[in-house]
Amino acid sequence: MAGEWIECALADACSSIDYRLTASASDREVGPRFLRITDIVTGHIDWNAVPHVAANEAIAAKYRLHDGDIVLARTGASTGASAYVQNPPPAMFASYLVRLQAKPEFDARFLAYYLRSEDFWTFIRGVLGDKSAQPNASASTMTKAPLRAPKDKAEQRAIAHILGTLDDKIELNRRMNETLEAMARALSWTSTPSAPRPKAATPASPSPSPTSFRIPSRTRRWRRFRVGGGLAASMTNSA
Repeated sequence: MAGEWIECALADACSSIDYRLTASASDREVGPRFLRITDIVTGHIDWNAVPHVAANEAIAAKYRLHDGDIVLARTGASTGASAYVQNPPPAMFASYLVRLQAKPEFDARFLAYYLRSEDFWTFIRGVLGDKSAQPNASASTMTKAPLRAPKDKAEQRAIAHILGTLDDKIELNRRMNETLEAMARALSWTSTPSAPRPKAATPASPSPSPTSFRIPSRTRRWRRFRVGGGLAASMTNSA
């Protein structure tokens, strides 16, 4: 049976909204990982590609990322892009990222999927308006976004689990395709030793319009939602 839904601002669902550390990343494998906007634009984090940063223990503790944190870009063409942090290595978040931590009564992954919904992106587009030269939005502005969520945390978790299962499969397929393409390039090069070795292609940064899901209207009907690269689904919320 359908449970009760609540409406609030995104900020009301967060126990903490934190700004970032201003520092320079390093290619040297010293210190914690240093998560940047460019590391989250796909919606998934490849920790092996994230650089390091030198930081003392106090700074590292203040800006350390934890399992279940959400990071949100607040400037540039990727303003509004976000990623859900899962089982991170020792890592900190960098300039122009905002960290959100969910209150106990909210499921963090549900909030992460809300940030990828059409409702949130409609709000962000309205906030950015004509800021075409250098789009940006403050943490306080972005977290004013209207949130609609089941009051029951177990129901939030169930929705996030369904979307997460589909999302994980899409990401697995993407990684498998990358591996197969790399193997094909290697085989092509070894079969023609006289040919120059091809350069690795630079993957294009995808649009920050990621997985989204429907929020039920006041009449308890579900809206359409998209998952990943065009995979569509629909659900009905019974009265």
